[in-house]
Amino acid sequence: TSKNNKGFPITILGNTGIDLLKSSFTIPEQFYIYSKFFLIENNLVFVPGIFHEDFEFTPRMLYLAKKIAVYERQVYFYYQRSGSITTSVNPKKAFDLIKIAINLISFEKNFVKKTDKYIFHNLIWLALNNALYNSLVMDKKNKNEFRMELYDKKWVFKYLNLSTLFKYRIERILF
Repeated sequence: TSKNNKGFPITILGNTGIDLLKSSFTIPEQFYIYSKFFLIENNLVFVPGIFHEDFEFTPRMLYLAKKIAVYERQVYFYYQRSGSITTSVNPKKAFDLIKIAINLISFEKNFVKKTDKYIFHNLIWLALNNALYNSLVMDKKNKNEFRMELYDKKWVFKYLNLSTLFKYRIERILF
């Protein structure tokens, strides 16, 4: 542990963002601070207009991060209310999670080393699993639209077989 120029305790980790991803330590986007240069250099932007945009952005950002520093004080507080985006089921979330899975597949194909692909396969499955879960409460019209979306994007579901987590394989069979 050292102190930054303001005297605040920080720890410079020898780890990269990939190491953080491998440990499944991916917390919401609001817990990260990075330089504008890093974002521009890596063409990292949020997908506009989708729910759970950090689910799509954070893994890409962490995979490209070469150095991680941890600020050792709690600086972010939030109130999680019932009915919020993170606690409610919503048909739009199901469609957005399919988009997120597709974006993660694209990133995985273009940037991820073979030895690290399993990280993204598990994240892709989690997005698809959450999409399917959110579809359970859809009305008939949205369910039909969602089924058509799944049919059009059925190639995405090959990623369900690639998960290294037994739990996800069982859930694939159930869904």
